[in-house]
Amino acid sequence: MRSTGHSDRPQAGHLVAWLGLVAGSATNLPAEQSPLAPVNVMPLEFEEGIAPVPPAVEPAVPLRPPQQVEAAAVEAAQRDARILGWVLERGLEALAAPVANAPAVVLDRQRRLQIDQQAQQMERFFQPVLASELELIRQACGSLEPDARRKLLAAGRAAVKTTAKEFATRQLTGGLGQDAFEPRAEIRRPLAALLQTLALPGEFAAYEAEQHARDARRAEAARVIIVTKLDRQLDLTSDQRRAIEADLEGQWQADWLRSLGEHHGLINGYPAAPDYAAACIAPHLRPEQATAWSDWCQAAGERLIGRQHGINLDNQGIQTIDAWWPGAER
Repeated sequence: MRSTGHSDRPQAGHLVAWLGLVAGSATNLPAEQSPLAPVNVMPLEFEEGIAPVPPAVEPAVPLRPPQQVEAAAVEAAQRDARILGWVLERGLEALAAPVANAPAVVLDRQRRLQIDQQAQQMERFFQPVLASELELIRQACGSLEPDARRKLLAAGRAAVKTTAKEFATRQLTGGLGQDAFEPRAEIRRPLAALLQTLALPGEFAAYEAEQHARDARRAEAARVIIVTKLDRQLDLTSDQRRAIEADLEGQWQADWLRSLGEHHGLINGYPAAPDYAAACIAPHLRPEQATAWSDWCQAAGERLIGRQHGINLDNQGIQTIDAWWPGAER
């Protein structure tokens, strides 16, 4: 398949140049390999400032009978056809050799370009995550000096770029479903590590406590969303709701927070099925519910459609960075 955004003219130019080389070198091949008869051309020599002297005119060749002329023309045409076929065959072979190795290089370069472009787009989605993380720091660590705030803002922006690049790479290479990847955690981690070296111990402890409390609230909200979706689709009883929610809490995984950020619509007529938590759901279903659950997962399971459709982009909440941070956009 021809790559988009690249012209075929360079390859065509290589073929034309190669054909010229073939035609020029074919006269040096043995007779059994080359269909071209050797042609001797006498060079024209002339001194500087003197017009070249045309070669002497050879005596006229006696005219041949029409039958011989026609036979010679047919033979020449056949020879030209053989020459053209031979040259084209060698040209296609020469052209195919580099092209056979080119796609890996071209696709690799094109894929890197696509990843860079996608990463720039994803940075906008992760800016609110940075804004909310910085706001929590501002509330818990209000005594930070301007220089410390400046360093934290720079670290946060670098984390956004790194996270966007990693997300785009996974998205365009099929790696989002291989393991857990949470953008908020990726952005928060370097911020927290730097904050620990810059903030007062008491303020950093307050920051950590607020982070744990916020994570707990968000996890509870995500479990409610999951159970509500199951109830709407499978008509759960009250006991089933409590049992599933308890299992979700006991086996909770951080990347299940992506249920907070689901924005896709129906898939094959179904909402996305939270089959990533199947071990917490399936044991509590009645037989008819289990059948419906299986059909649902096969038609619109998160594992089937890929995490790129259900991953929590987490772009709710604060959209701008407070002016308290030196260098923040006003």
